[in-house]
Parts: sequence; C-alpha cells; structure tokens
Amino acid sequence: MKLLCGLSLATVSFFVINDENYITNLFDSEINLEMIFAENKSVIWINEEEKITIFKNNILRYEEPFKQPKYYNPNIHTLHHWNSMLFNSKLIKKHLDSKSTNIKIFLKDISYISLLLFLKLIDNSDSFISQINIQDFLDILLIITILDIEKTKERDYFLKDLLRN
Repeated sequence: MKLLCGLSLATVSFFVINDENYITNLFDSEINLEMIFAENKSVIWINEEEKITIFKNNILRYEEPFKQPKYYNPNIHTLHHWNSMLFNSKLIKKHLDSKSTNIKIFLKDISYISLLLFLKLIDNSDSFISQINIQDFLDILLIITILDIEKTKERDYFLKDLLRN
C-alpha cells in the first residue's frame, strides 16, 4: 500500500542521451552560456565514477573518469501514471523508498523511439508491432535491465511477445 501511495505522488522522467542529442561544440551551438550555467543545476551520481549535471533548460553534462565531459540536449519523457510492470522496477522502488517524488532515470545510448515503443508495449501488450527492428529490441532489453524489473509472469509474457515479434 505504501508503494501505491508513493507512486500516485511521484513522476518518473526518462532522460535519453545518445549521439542524436549530443552537442558537439557547446559554444558554437544555439545554446548560450547563460541558458546553461544560470543558477539552477543539480548533480546526480550514476555510480562512483560517472556523474551527470543537469543545467538550466535540461542541458546535461555527462562525466566519466579520464574522458572529456560530454554535453547533451536530451529527449525527456515524463510519466505521471503507472503501468503495473513499472511497479516491479527495483530502481524505481529504491527511489520511492527514499521518498523521491521526482524520479530521474538516465538512459544512455538508447534511442528515444525505443523508449516510446517500450512504454507503449507495456501499456498495451496486444499492440505488439508485427516486426520490431533489432536495435529497438536490444534497446528495450537494455531498458528492462536498467530498470531492474523483477521476474514476474507479466514480465515473462512481455518478453515472450517481444521475442516472438
């Protein structure tokens, strides 16, 4: 019951960062320094080594050891309602247990189209597209892995349908 109450108050935002939204030359782009570095920014540690800084206008700086920081203008998709398969995400549960109401999930090197396809398919498994391309298939498997969705009958049926198509 506690999880359901937390879910009704929480939103999940998926930040998709990939080559398509990579900013190759930050200072030559249409984005000016004021838009990026003005007051509001937050730092989120992905793990002990990787860190993401979110600047104003949702510009991201992705940092990893021994590499130059990369800047992205990510695709963002926010969920205000929940599908039952997302209830089984250990990653989302961890955020809810820490009383987070604005959960941010970063998906690196996954296409935005694959994320939308995944969200559509978990909402309506009957709508499986007759043929999913291999990259979307791999991206969807990676999303399931990142979300750390627990093994359930629903997840198993979803994966079987995904493999069938």
